[in-house]
Formats: sequence, structure tokens, C-alpha cells
Amino acid sequence: MFLSIQTGYVDNFLSEKSLSPTISLMEAHKSLQNKTCKGADYLGWINLPEEMTDEKIAEIQSHADNLREKSDVLIVCGIGGSYLWARAILEAFSDPYGSDNCEVVFLGNHLSGREYDRIFSKYAHKRVSACVISKSGTTMETAISYRLVRAFLLSRYSEEEVKTRIVTITDEKNGALRKETDKQGYTSYVLPADVGGRYSVLTPVGLLPCAFAGVDIQKLVEGARKARTDILSDAWHPAFIYAEKRVALEETGFVSELFITSEPSLYFLGEWWKQLMGESHGKEWKGLYPDTLSYTTDLHSLGQYVQEGRRLFFETMLWVRDSYSQIKIPAMSDMTDGLDSLVARDLHDINLIALESTAKAHNDGWCPSMIITLDNLYPETMGYFLYTMMYACALSGIMIGVNPFDQPGVEAYKNEMRKRLAWKEVV
Repeated sequence: MFLSIQTGYVDNFLSEKSLSPTISLMEAHKSLQNKTCKGADYLGWINLPEEMTDEKIAEIQSHADNLREKSDVLIVCGIGGSYLWARAILEAFSDPYGSDNCEVVFLGNHLSGREYDRIFSKYAHKRVSACVISKSGTTMETAISYRLVRAFLLSRYSEEEVKTRIVTITDEKNGALRKETDKQGYTSYVLPADVGGRYSVLTPVGLLPCAFAGVDIQKLVEGARKARTDILSDAWHPAFIYAEKRVALEETGFVSELFITSEPSLYFLGEWWKQLMGESHGKEWKGLYPDTLSYTTDLHSLGQYVQEGRRLFFETMLWVRDSYSQIKIPAMSDMTDGLDSLVARDLHDINLIALESTAKAHNDGWCPSMIITLDNLYPETMGYFLYTMMYACALSGIMIGVNPFDQPGVEAYKNEMRKRLAWKEVV
């Protein structure tokens, strides 16, 4: 197992009566495995670790290698689950996103013309390719991004060359992007119809950008396979513990879960988690409000509120046991900052003490906390973590009685935008 979970600062907030979910933990687990839960049509992700065979992984890796040979930069056009996991992995492993001078840039997740200007100017003299990710091809941010990025590439290369520099990941048969892909003759990968965007990280959606950046995607998938095997054989797996505790805390009256990272490079891992939990549970007037904080940075901003503000939150803290950092506190003569006792102490150890001290202080201030510890930041461990989180997310959503695989509320702003933009076109 590549991770563990500590719940001591949660258990003292719970009683035997705390957990009264709509569906029990084991019932939720059985309904996932038997595909009888709400949203069962979107359970294709459960078997992806096995279905993403070594041959499929090698094919994705081969195409990524071909793009790397002729590209300095890969622009990924996608929003939500179509980019967050890849960005989280690349931030965790490298800065900038890539290796051997190959960078990955993410667009299609906003509508900022200024940011497009900045990216196009920055990479005007680099060799650029693009990956466009959208099941339908009509998500506005990504559709606009495709048009802009394609125009940028056409300003640099011939039309035939551009066709070799764009790869798409979309529905197998339907949608605007599938139609455009077939028309242009782009290389394309299928985003399975039974896999929702935020659960698509083990498809080419997450694997192709990572492979381009030099991440070992074989090991990433192997870690997810290990997590799936462990979940099916261990009733005390962290996925079950985490799902049960967070549901129990919601039943107790807590309304928000804060995902805490203590490494700046893991910020987007929190953003991925936030989207996973928010879209999966926030419906039917239910669900914990998910947010992310970075400690110790945010202890000097929102830390005061978490400690003594309204009692809304509990925390899920993420810790990496082996950071491979060799940074130690140096000695300084005639320095009166009180740190002489820390000379030669490892900064990573001090960071852990800060996290544990925060958990204790917040517990005393009536803010429960769990600590999830990753052994390291190897690809296998990250694959294990992502599958564990997805499974726990599905379990806890089923337990509170919602469909954790749809997102009907997301369409509200899209529909309003369509109406307003259509009105402007008529005028």
C-alpha cells in the first residue's frame, strides 16, 4: 500500500450515532461493483486500471514521443476533469511542466483574452503542438480555445503540418469535435462514453499530456491497478475509512471540507480533488463544500478563521513522507531569531511538526482533521492515490443519496450564456 490515513482527530468528534447515511458503506461498495447505484451508466472508470492495457499505454507513449520529437510545447485545451489531473501531476513532478525542454501549457479553462495573448507571445518562436480534449466539442471554453490555438498554429505552419500537430480526445462517434476530427484527419483517442470527465484521468485525457512531459504513465496506471486490487481485498482500505468519516462528519453537522497541502507543488492536486468532490456531491441541496488551503502559507491568512471562526470545517491534510529534500537549517553567527536550536535540522521534518501542531491546535479549537500520508511522489504512488480518491468520492456520494457521476447544475450558467450570446448575435 502506498498511503495511509490517520483519523484520531476525527474520531473524538463522532459517536456511534454519528453515521446514519442514506446507504451504508458496504451497500455503497456493493452497488458500485454490481453497477446498481445511481449513475451506473458512468461506471466505466472502475475497471480502467485493467482495461488500460500495457499495449494501449505503449500506443499513447509512442504518439507522445512523436510529438516530443517535433515540439517544444504541447498546448492542452480542456476544462475541469479534462485538464486538472494532468496539471496536478505535472506540477507535482516538475517545474516548468515538462522535461528535456518539453513543456505542457493549459488553455481552454478560462475566457481570458489577456492570457491567450501572453501564451501566444511567449511561445511565438517555439515548436508547438496541441491536444484538444472535449467529449462533445461544444463546451464553450474549450471550443473557443480550439479555434484560437488552431489559428495560432496556422500562422506558423502549413495546413497539412497543423493536421499532424493536433491530437484530439473525444467521443468515439458523436459530437462537434468528433466531426471536426474526422474532417481534418487528426490523430484521435476515444474518451469512453461511460466515463465522466472528472473520472477520466486513466484515459488518454490524463495520460497523453503526462507522457509528453516525461512522466512514466506505465507506473501511474500500475499504481491505480494496485489500488483497485487492494480496495477489493481489504475492508479497512483507506478509501473506505475516508468515505465513512467524511460522511459521518457531514451527518454530524459540518458543512465544509478543507483539503490541506503542505507542499506548494501539490496545489493543483487540491484543485483536482476540489473539482472531483464538488461536482460529485453538490446536488439535491446536499454535499460538503470542498475547498483547498496550503499550510503553512494559509495559516497566516485563513488560519485565524479556521481556528476561531464559525465551526463549519473539518480538514483532510495531505502529507508526503519522503520528499527527497536535503534542505537543512544553516548556522548564522550573531543572529538573534531564536533558531539556533534548529541548526542542521531537516526542513521537511520541521514542516511535518508544523502540520501535526496545526492538527492538534485545530482539534482543540473544534475543527476535526484527518491526515492522509503518501509514501512518496513516485508515479505509482500518485496512481494509487488518484484511484483511492475517486473510489472514496463515489462511495461517499452514494452514501448520502446523490448521483456522484452527473453534474446537472453545471448546465445552468452554460444555458444562460447561450441565451445572452445568441441575443447579442441577433442585435
